[in-house]
Amino acid sequence: MSFSKDQGQVTANGQSKFNPHRLKGIFLDYRPFAAQREITHFAKICKRVKKHFPYPEVIQMIDEEKETWAEDHFSRWHGRDFDEITDTFFNASLFHTDIKRQTDLAELTSAFDDLALQSVLFLGVDRRLAAIRNVAFIVGACSPSHNAVRVPLSKMVQHNDL
Repeated sequence: MSFSKDQGQVTANGQSKFNPHRLKGIFLDYRPFAAQREITHFAKICKRVKKHFPYPEVIQMIDEEKETWAEDHFSRWHGRDFDEITDTFFNASLFHTDIKRQTDLAELTSAFDDLALQSVLFLGVDRRLAAIRNVAFIVGACSPSHNAVRVPLSKMVQHNDL
């Protein structure tokens, strides 16, 4: 997959379109972690984990996943913030048809061809889902009767703790 930008229009080359049903399913999985008002928002979960497990190793791991979540290098090239893209696309097209957002959607779709927009959304959501999976792994062993977190082996090797 490659992208090109000509006169403000981002175009994708090298792959056919995504299956829209699979793409929407991935976006549905992602959405509760991105919606600001949800208790499952990624930043809220990270804050809670750090509050209940204030150990340097846990804080470092959570901070690394928050950095992964915040990475937006590709957006510097095409000029649109990832959160702005998802917010517009999700609320004006994919999950809702917010009339107030239709102008924003028209502007967004004029800046990206269909494949480029789908690809940018997929790549960003996939990166953020990886951060979610990593945090889920860290706290996955935790339960009301077992107050513990898991440290990925890669972190232990990185710190020469093996």
